[in-house]
Parts: sequence; structure tokens; C-alpha cells
Amino acid sequence: DRSPSRGLGDVYKRQAVHSITRLLATMPQRKAHAARLLPHLLCALSDEVEQIRQLANVSLTKLGDLARAGAPEPTPMPVSPDLAAAAAAASIEDSPMDERQSRGDEAAALAGAAVAAASNACAPPPAELRGTLFATVPPVGAAMLVARELHRILPPAMKELSDWTAKARTRAADTLLGALWYSGPAATEHLQALLAAFAKTIEDSDEVVARQVRRCACVVGRSCDLGVYMPLVMDNLKLVATADVDTPKSTPGGGADFLRGGGHHRRVAAEVTVVEGGEVEAGTIGKRAVWLTLLGALSAGATPEQLQPHLNALLMAIASPTFCVPEHASDDERGAAYSAAQLRLCMFLTQLIESAGAQCAKGECGLLLYSALMRVASVPSSARRGFDSQKRAIEALGAVSYTHLRAHETDSY
Repeated sequence: DRSPSRGLGDVYKRQAVHSITRLLATMPQRKAHAARLLPHLLCALSDEVEQIRQLANVSLTKLGDLARAGAPEPTPMPVSPDLAAAAAAASIEDSPMDERQSRGDEAAALAGAAVAAASNACAPPPAELRGTLFATVPPVGAAMLVARELHRILPPAMKELSDWTAKARTRAADTLLGALWYSGPAATEHLQALLAAFAKTIEDSDEVVARQVRRCACVVGRSCDLGVYMPLVMDNLKLVATADVDTPKSTPGGGADFLRGGGHHRRVAAEVTVVEGGEVEAGTIGKRAVWLTLLGALSAGATPEQLQPHLNALLMAIASPTFCVPEHASDDERGAAYSAAQLRLCMFLTQLIESAGAQCAKGECGLLLYSALMRVASVPSSARRGFDSQKRAIEALGAVSYTHLRAHETDSY
């Protein structure tokens, strides 16, 4: 659509990007307003117009270089008391200045180091990000600039991700994607809130929102430590109905235990425990299906080296006999929920095979993967639903066999 109104809209967007960049470069007290203005540029990185995306990228790069060079802020101009009061009321600051400074500096240093390390790596980009700006390595200065403000940018964006309008959710998802791409592992301390927000929208009714949230999860999966986010995901995958079994809130070393430990400095992978017994309710199995979709998006961004230490625990969890297969014949409501979960389990395992490569087809991991897929492939209860999950399970089994054969050939050489 290149109508006159569309062209005029593009002009306004370019003017907005230029104006925001100029404000962040020259306005007095620009650091105090960075968290309010940066999201507009981060959102523009996903604009449907290529020129807007490139302009936002160049602008953020220049701002990052300016901040990295330590350019002094312009002298603040005097303001009237009523304007000062309005500015204070609109502030999104939520912690003392010293604490904000320390927190921002730590995040900036972490993001800068990650960019430097990624620049020397040659790993191919995840398929979900190919053809986008987010498949590349961000510039160091801009990464540090965004990471320094990340703790102030994320809360409003995550809140807007639950907005009732698709337009607002899209804007929030675009902002989060840009912020997470720049900040990299600096997002680790925000993982609990981020994963909860992703789980609500990764299967959003709006296709654009769902796609952008998948990309956000992919970026997190690539840049954050699996030993931190995997227990958080598994805590949501292993829940069962409490009517027949007393399910603990968390297992020792799990996601909730990590959060009680305080902060993102803990980097030890947790042991995953699966609670068995009882008949799972439709709502619970539906929640499990959503988190399987999220786990697949996270795994899509991870490398084989990142996944390898966690494969056994992860596959032991999903290979549980009743993980996505009911013990008894299910009614229509639970049968539909189980079928949806089985389909998402197969989609996740297909992604895991692609991401982890030969490691997931070897030894005990290969047996667990085979067992999980065979259970789904042999379920007789979903004929009325077209055997979609069974077909996907058989396709995944073919991928396992091919991966195992390639691994055997490689070991032979």
C-alpha cells in the first residue's frame, strides 16, 4: 500500500525518529529521560518500512557511540515550578539514584562483554531471526546504552504486552524485541517476569504479536543462561492437578528456589523433578501446551553447546508416561487439551532435534526422545482430531533416525 496517506505516515515516522534522536543527543538531563524515549527507537527497529528500520538502527548506533565516548550533558535550563512538578509526576524512576546507577552500569558492562564475545563467534543465526536485523550482533555502544536503561524499559513494555488492543501489544512486542536484542544476558535478572509475559502472548490471536514474542524468546534463549531459565520453564511444565496429589510449589534447586536466592548471579543448573499421579485438568494441560511452545522458541535460539548439559534432565521430564498422554480415556474437553499439548510437544521436540543436533540422539537422551515420541505416536484417542500430533510425532521420529545416523557416521570417521 503506497497510498498518499501511507507515504505521509512514513514521513511522520522518519521525523519522529530524527526528533527523538536529537533529543537524546542534545537535551538537558537526557539520561533522566532515556528510558522514556529509547522505546520509540527500539520499536522502530521492527517497523514494516525498511528505511525506518535502518534509520532507527543508525540513530541508536550513533547515540551509543556518543554515550560510550562520555559526552557531557548540556547544562540544564531553568524550568518553572509547575513544569518541574509535572516532570516529577511523570517520572518512571523506581529506585534511588545510586542504586539505579550501579544496576545500570552492571547491566551495561554485561551487555558490552556479550557483544564483544559474539563478534568473535561464527555460530549461524537462529531460523526464527534470519533475514532480520536481530540475526546480527548489535554495536557495543548501543548495547550498553539500552542495557543501562533496561530495568526501566521492561516493566512498561511488559505491561503493555497484555493490552486488549493488538496494536498496543504489537508495539510492546517490538519494543521488547529491540531491548532484548541489545541487552543480551543483561536481561537474565528479569527472566521470571519476561517468561510469564511471553507465556500469555506467544500464542496470541494476532499473528504479528505471536511472531514477535517468539522472536523475543529466541533472543532470550540465545543470550541468557539455560541454567537460569530452564528451571523457571520446567516449574510450569511439571504442574499437575492437586485433587489427587499434593504437588509442591517448587523442587529444590528449581526456578522458585533460584528466585529466592536473589539475583541473576546464580548460574547452576537445577535438577528437574516431575510429579506423577493424578488426572490432569484441561486447564493445566492447556497451560503446559503454552509453555511447551515457549520452550520451543527458547530452544530455537540456543546452541548445541548451550543445550548439551541440560538435555538429559529435560528429556527425562518430557518422557514421563503421563506428561502429555492421559492415563485413562479423556472426555472431550480434556481430550482436545491433550491433543493440543501433544502437538506442541512434537513441535518442541522437532525444534530440539534441530537445535541440539546429534547430542539428543545419542545414548540415554536418544532413548528418552524416542520413548516420548512413540507414546504420542501410539495414542489412539485423537482420530476425531485428524491424528495431527501422531503425524507430527512420526515426522519427528524420522528426524531422530536421520540425526542418529549422521552422528554414527561422524563418530565412524
